[in-house]
Amino acid sequence: NLVHEEAQRLAAPHPVLGDLGCGTGGTLLYLAPRMDRPFAAVGVTLSPVQAEQARRNLRPFPRCSALVGDFLRLPLPDDALDLAFSIEAFIHAPEADTYLSEAARVLRPGGRLLLVDDFLNADRILTVPEHRLLAEYRSGWLASSLLPVADVVSRAQAHGLRLLLRRDLTAHLKLRVLPGPLARGLLGLRRRLGINAAIATSTAGSIALQQALASGAILYQTLLFEREATVANA
Repeated sequence: NLVHEEAQRLAAPHPVLGDLGCGTGGTLLYLAPRMDRPFAAVGVTLSPVQAEQARRNLRPFPRCSALVGDFLRLPLPDDALDLAFSIEAFIHAPEADTYLSEAARVLRPGGRLLLVDDFLNADRILTVPEHRLLAEYRSGWLASSLLPVADVVSRAQAHGLRLLLRRDLTAHLKLRVLPGPLARGLLGLRRRLGINAAIATSTAGSIALQQALASGAILYQTLLFEREATVANA
């Protein structure tokens, strides 16, 4: 697990970890029994239902907690965390710059931010069908911060976050790819019929994501940043 590996590398004797967009606490639940030293961890989610479920899931680990909050306005003090991470959550940030500013604020100098998510492939020219897939994905999954890696790195640098590592994980995904004509037909049918129910748009977004990953329009990457000593003001 990438988060566990990074947590184990932290120099702090009693590190504090933060899951920004924790859902029901699955990552913390995986991490907690595997840490080999004292630590504390907090997850933040917008959903009170998810936060309550996360608290129930994490009950065996009293050093782990879950809060209801927005990762654009984190309910955490300055310099609170040694490691912050978002697993497939950054992409849902309505404002990427605000997310990165808040992440930098709550990290201690030298603290690290790990993002594992989808990013646009800026190394190739996208086809018209791929642009349509991206539009379906953005709308169906509320993927407001689907950006090229270079764009994210530049924005992060403006908030005092220096890129340490970039790793492409796309090849490790087990994709559920439909034949191109079938995928286009299903997505086109939803648009023509004007089906906008949440389950329909979410399913369309999922289909579009799988197709875009398979075509190379989207890359699944991990980015590791370190907070510099002085964080620039947003």
